Amino acid sequence: MSDTSDIEYMLKQNADRAREEVVRLMGRGDFYKERKDYTQALKNYISALEAYAIYAKFKSEVIAVSVAISTQDVNPTNAGIVFSQTLFDLFNLLYLISGFYNSDSIVKVYLESKLVQIAEQLDEYEPVFDEKELSRYGNIKDYAKSVNSNVLKNQEKLSNLQPIKEESNESLKTIRKALSDISSEKICPLSLEERGGCFVATAAYSSSNHPDLDTFRQFRDRTLLTNPTGRLLVSVYYQIGPQLAQFVNGSLPLKKLVRFLLEKLASFMRNYQIWQ
Repeated sequence: MSDTSDIEYMLKQNADRAREEVVRLMGRGDFYKERKDYTQALKNYISALEAYAIYAKFKSEVIAVSVAISTQDVNPTNAGIVFSQTLFDLFNLLYLISGFYNSDSIVKVYLESKLVQIAEQLDEYEPVFDEKELSRYGNIKDYAKSVNSNVLKNQEKLSNLQPIKEESNESLKTIRKALSDISSEKICPLSLEERGGCFVATAAYSSSNHPDLDTFRQFRDRTLLTNPTGRLLVSVYYQIGPQLAQFVNGSLPLKKLVRFLLEKLASFMRNYQIWQ
């Protein structure tokens, strides 16, 4: 085999082993859940999510080497298959974890908000689903519709979440860190947690979890990052964004003005759904 083939084979082996670890931990979670040992079940499901972040890294490295889906516009069908599989996997994991929390728990609300976000993103890949996936998709959409009111009711709680490093709830911190890692990988088509990017908006809202920021992220993921010009604009923004954010943070009147303008922009974008 050539050097490239050797590397690709090794990366595929790593990805397969990482996937097996996810399956193993989920199996352990199922085992303890069946025996009503909910503490151990939850622990293993969260560990499975962390393991999935490792799998996402290896799988993305395989894709980078094989150039199977370097960008969505190279091969939309292949991209849709890979992206939707990631979303189906994540929905399943987050749904299992959410079942251990009460409806008024911030962890429950946070997870439900991510499940709704995943359901919305799956709309884009519906044309590539087979019969089984269409059934799963329908169930996911029904679930998202059933919990959306609870998410909307608790938007203030979500917008007041602290940055991951400052998160006091250890389980939520672990979940958010895993989603941040997964969101940064090639096989994940949306940002479920930010490592960075919405610098100015985060400064203006004093939060990285305000619903308006989800609107800007959708525009970035679905519109800007799907074409060369948009990717260039995002790249430039990532370079100058931190400095602009510091400038906004340094002036309370400016922060209020920027937030007011961003709220108007986010409302306009949602009304016209300009990222589609």
